[in-house]
Amino acid sequence: MKLQLQLPEELIDVPEPWRITNGSERDRALRKLQLTPESFEVGLDVLERTLRALAKLPEPWKLPLPAGIDDAYSFVMHLLSLRIPALDDLANAPFEQYLLESLDEPPDEATANSIASAWVYSVSSGMSRSVLTWLTDRWRQAPKERRSRLVDIAEQAWPNLPEDLAITLLTTTSTVAREDSLALLARVQARAATPALREIASTFRAWVATRDDPATGDRS
Repeated sequence: MKLQLQLPEELIDVPEPWRITNGSERDRALRKLQLTPESFEVGLDVLERTLRALAKLPEPWKLPLPAGIDDAYSFVMHLLSLRIPALDDLANAPFEQYLLESLDEPPDEATANSIASAWVYSVSSGMSRSVLTWLTDRWRQAPKERRSRLVDIAEQAWPNLPEDLAITLLTTTSTVAREDSLALLARVQARAATPALREIASTFRAWVATRDDPATGDRS
């Protein structure tokens, strides 16, 4: 059996600690990472790369995954991340081993490739969310002169993302970029296809206008 899947170029040589595939371990490492002008740029680069990768990868729920995997999907993704600790370690053996242990019949290449693709999508999504959490937690340290880059990344990415990730991207962007995000939020409110996206854009446009810290109520 041979995996046909290759990592999208955006996911090759992702720097530490962002490249850690296990979400808990990645977030534990990121809690120690201070936001400086340099780390801010690296974080934005990782965010842009992972969001571009997600746009290229098939969504897991559209893949022909093995019967019965739905109820254990999160566990399977976690297990694979333990076996493949960094993205560049992507290899055939963990997927083949999982399938041999889990299926009644020997796995075929299509099944192995579907699970591999779903895992890469899951890790990419998790990395994006890790960046967004890291930025939100340290929004006061974000260099004002570079906030526009975050807005540009969000502008390009939000229409192509699942709704929940798009919402997280927009809320983080408005928290970090503040008034620099107002034009973006207005466009989302006018163009978004779903009520939830339009509502979140409207809500955060109003919040940005007050410039209150959403956690403490402090003005900035």
